[in-house]
Order: sequence, then C-alpha cells, then structure tokens
Amino acid sequence: MRKNTWALAGRMCLALLLAGGVLWGRCVKSSEAGNDTSSWTGVKVGLKKTEKVRLSLFSQYRTYHDLKDSQFYFSSLKLKYRALSHLDLGVNYTYINVKVNNTAAGRSEYKFQHRAELEGIPFWRLADWLILSIRNRVEFRWIEDQGSFNTRSRHNFKWTIPVKRLSDGWIVLKQVSMATEAFYNYANHRYEEQRTVPVSLRWRLFHAFDWEMYYLIQSRATVRNSDWFDNHVIGTNIFYSF
Repeated sequence: MRKNTWALAGRMCLALLLAGGVLWGRCVKSSEAGNDTSSWTGVKVGLKKTEKVRLSLFSQYRTYHDLKDSQFYFSSLKLKYRALSHLDLGVNYTYINVKVNNTAAGRSEYKFQHRAELEGIPFWRLADWLILSIRNRVEFRWIEDQGSFNTRSRHNFKWTIPVKRLSDGWIVLKQVSMATEAFYNYANHRYEEQRTVPVSLRWRLFHAFDWEMYYLIQSRATVRNSDWFDNHVIGTNIFYSF
C-alpha cells in the first residue's frame, strides 16, 4: 500500500512538472487588454468500436466574453482507423456555426463553416504510466462569405498519465493529461493560434460513461497586427459509448 501511495505521488508530481513545462513552452506574447474568460462544453458519443475502427460524434458549445455570450458551436463526425501499432489515421466532417459582428448591418449574426479534416496520430507508451501522442490535422475549410481557400493545420502534443484506480467507489479517476497545440493558416501564411492545457482530469462515473474537466489557455493573434490575446477556458466533456 505504501509503495503504491509513493508511486501515485510521484506521478502527480511529474504531472505538475510537465504542466509547468507546457506553460513555459508556449512562448506567446499576450495583450492583457484582450484577455477573456470562456466556457466550453462538449459531448462525445462512441457510435461504433472494433479492434481497428472507431466511429464517434462530438459536439461542443462555447460561451465567450466572460461567460456572457454564446458565440460558437459545432458537431463533428469522426472516423479513426488503427493503421499500425503506433499510428492512428482519421477522417472527420465538421459543421460549425459562429457568431460574427456585421458592422454594416449593425448587428451580430451566425456564419456557417464546413470542414473536411484528415489526421495522422502517432503515439508511444514511454512507460507504464506515460503516453505521448502527436495529433497532426489538416483542415480544408469552407467558410461562408470567405470561400474555400482557408486550409489550416493543427499539431497537438499530448502527455497522458493513466491512473488505474484511486477510489473504492463508483467514481474513479482514469487519467491526468496535459497538451499544447499550434495552428498554422496556409491562406495567410501565419502561425495564428496556440492552445495549452496545463491540466485535464478524466473520471469514469459508471460503465461506458466518463466525465472530463480541464483548464485551457487559448492564445490568438489579431488579424491586423502581431499582437496576441489570451482566452482562459474552463472546459468539460462528457463521453458515452454504446
């Protein structure tokens, strides 16, 4: 029992060190005047799972401007294939509605986006208690009033520490993770966004039903200059598998 306790404490300490390293490695300058607080709520439903193939539907709803304004929601149908023992391939279709300001009309209105997405996700179990995955995604985006040349790539580095069991009850902490993701827009040749998750906790509530809570820092470049602003996000996800 004491050995397991020390092992768990060591994992948690390492998790905190990795989280600090992720934050330190952002290397993004932010404009304090543009800081915001947001809430992102997601639901992921596993529709089909075999040894090689996983099909799921993920939807998310976001509020911005210090949780006062709903501006963004999307749904994404995701197909993932285990191509090699350390490589997943994915193809997704995503539909998005985002609120924008129409200055000419003097009002806000929703604009839609369609995305075709291709993914390559190599992953390695570096130790029994540590997994590294690198999700590389190319998004072919068709944006209302902006045409189809809006291709963007995203590169997500994620460290996951699996936790087998921390409770004798129904609620079990499954994993602790941290991640950082860079966004590059090929239409305007700009590195335009960085997302950092210093900590994410995922619990198994009961059979086939998980709940995740995370803190995310979304750093984005302004359109007209090189200033960056930060958006602080408290996020939750619900996972259910049939």
